[in-house]
Amino acid sequence: MAALGHRVELCVQSEWTAAAILAAHGRPPLATLRLRVLPLGGTAAAVLYRAAFLSWVARTGGSGLVLARSVRHAAWALGWAHGRFRLVFEAHGVPPLWTPAGPRPDEMPALQRVLDGAVGVVANAPGTLAALRQVGLRLPPALVAHNAGRPAPRPHAGSGIACVGSVRPYKDPETVAHAAGRSPEPITWVGPSAGELAPLIALSGGALRHASAWDPGDVSRRLSRYRALLLPLSHGPFGDALTSPLKLWDALPSGIPLVAADTAAVRAAAKGGFVPYRPGDPEDLVRALRIACTNAAVRQRVVTVARARARTWEQRAAEIAAFAGQVTA
Repeated sequence: MAALGHRVELCVQSEWTAAAILAAHGRPPLATLRLRVLPLGGTAAAVLYRAAFLSWVARTGGSGLVLARSVRHAAWALGWAHGRFRLVFEAHGVPPLWTPAGPRPDEMPALQRVLDGAVGVVANAPGTLAALRQVGLRLPPALVAHNAGRPAPRPHAGSGIACVGSVRPYKDPETVAHAAGRSPEPITWVGPSAGELAPLIALSGGALRHASAWDPGDVSRRLSRYRALLLPLSHGPFGDALTSPLKLWDALPSGIPLVAADTAAVRAAAKGGFVPYRPGDPEDLVRALRIACTNAAVRQRVVTVARARARTWEQRAAEIAAFAGQVTA
């Protein structure tokens, strides 16, 4: 957004400086981007964030646009400065919609207040927008804007299989662990701490490997050096409908074949640019990994489709900017 010429102010909680955060993401400083770094957690961060927001409202004189993903933060902003800014709510797997027991009725009023106060809503996936409608919420004008990735360097198609991201139940981790010992190439899970991954390594009989998280700006280069990539997900509201996985969009332009869970959300995003496996089925995951690593025709086909489907953050920013212009005209 800032690179498009919009003046953007972004608050983040970190121990790093603004310059270090931008460097880790491979982004140069921009005169149009103000990155305000808040302390991690605690009352101080909340006080500084609220002060920064109210200062921004005063400076923009009621003409500013807030792009918010947090129901709590958006509700607070509307309560303190209603009518003094325009709100576009970004719905990314909205928590009240995908608890194990289904939508949480006690949280629906807060979500509805945010939607009532918004001039538009941007959903990260078709399933997210459908879920908002299915639970009977009143919606402002809406846009589906999938996540995105970065242009990738020339692939090396080396060895091993990379699975990147956090270890959470909805990411089908046990299936990955059970498949690791029979995988045609070693599987390395990148990102979690060694302690977080230790139970899965034990479940795999020691076959699953661990690697520390990569800097966001280095993800494309790192992915390009593997034989295949893996995106695991479990069936459920999140995996089937409410996600547009960041790691999927990182993988699509990489030139490296992707094996991914065969869920409706992945199919909607990738459009065939992956080798599917059945979530919860280690045997089927091993089969898919073997195909992705050894079948030259399949490798070429999924890479071709994946590259055609890939999109950049610049494209996504332009989509949202155009939508915001329409709903605030």
